[in-house]
Amino acid sequence: MRLLSLGLFLLINFYTKGGFSNPICSQPIAVNKKFQNLLNARDTELGKFSNKKEIAAKADHTLSTLIAAKSKIIGNWMNKRVLGNATEADIVKQWRVYYAQNFVLGKYPNKDQKVNQLIKEFIENFYSQFLPKKEKGRIQAVFHKAKSLAIHKIKSFKIKADQKSQILSRVSAIKLYWMKKFESSKFKKQPLEVFSWGVAYDPAPNEINIGLEVLQYSSDETLFAVFAHEIGHSFDPCRWGAFFKGSFAFEKVITCLRGKNSVQAKKRDDSKMKKMVQAGKLSKELAMALKLNPTCNKIQYPPIGVQSDQAPESFADWFSAEVTSEYKYLSGNTRTDLCASKKLRVGSSYPTNNFRLERIFLSHPKIRKTLKFKGEGQYCSL
Repeated sequence: MRLLSLGLFLLINFYTKGGFSNPICSQPIAVNKKFQNLLNARDTELGKFSNKKEIAAKADHTLSTLIAAKSKIIGNWMNKRVLGNATEADIVKQWRVYYAQNFVLGKYPNKDQKVNQLIKEFIENFYSQFLPKKEKGRIQAVFHKAKSLAIHKIKSFKIKADQKSQILSRVSAIKLYWMKKFESSKFKKQPLEVFSWGVAYDPAPNEINIGLEVLQYSSDETLFAVFAHEIGHSFDPCRWGAFFKGSFAFEKVITCLRGKNSVQAKKRDDSKMKKMVQAGKLSKELAMALKLNPTCNKIQYPPIGVQSDQAPESFADWFSAEVTSEYKYLSGNTRTDLCASKKLRVGSSYPTNNFRLERIFLSHPKIRKTLKFKGEGQYCSL
């Protein structure tokens, strides 16, 4: 039930203040009904999907086999969900959903073509239900505003002409990625991402992926700032080495973001890299590439628990603040997502939410003045 628990976590934290003392988090945030409806429907529809005869039969057979073998797997599964006193019907119900998520949706494509067809219909119907034409139009309009103002802001930066030209070329080409047909989409490799994606920059095609959790943002102002953040990732310090020529244009900003008066963006911990190469867990080629790009984080490295570099995310927040400071609708409803009191995993690529909000966004001179923020924090000017 990991996916549903994540959704519930997001819902609870999105509408519960994190105790930050600032003009954005000081007022209650209205419940986002669209996102709440999405989470409720996701629970319901996954339940229906898991009860399809083609899926339920496989789930029940696997469950029976594990029980007959007195497998520790099923015992551990039940213990994690505190199902020791649950009815047989409830155990079967929860197992089917778990099986559908992890062994059907999580293992696409299946050998059974009927099951693949069910997956296709389930994903496409759910996506179109919650991202209909009108909703897509609203999101697209917010993106166009963010992109337009981002271009305007970049033009105002006092950086070298060739640096500015390269950035403008890439930013001008960014588009939103929407799923049309599941089988030809990015989601076909991992169908569950249609639920867990919100707004995420994809560097190779220079696109911003749109998943159903785009609905989590409670206002157009916040969504605008999130789009500005993702646009910033197109020329952050990690992507610069891959897509641009010459020196990084914002080294001064990164140095400041790493400082004690800003978000204290941590550097990547490379102390485990050599041992991972020796153990065959990391290729020499990737290790060398990472050494050449010290702000980059990959799936292979750093592993969970080892510090990732926080410069790319901090820079994207900085750029978002630069762009949002020019937004004519700037108000206390902007970046309310960062009011969530969220516990980060060890080694996270993000600084804490309160640092991101108060030491980058609200520390921007124009935003600070408009929203009357009196907190501490050094803004990292270019």
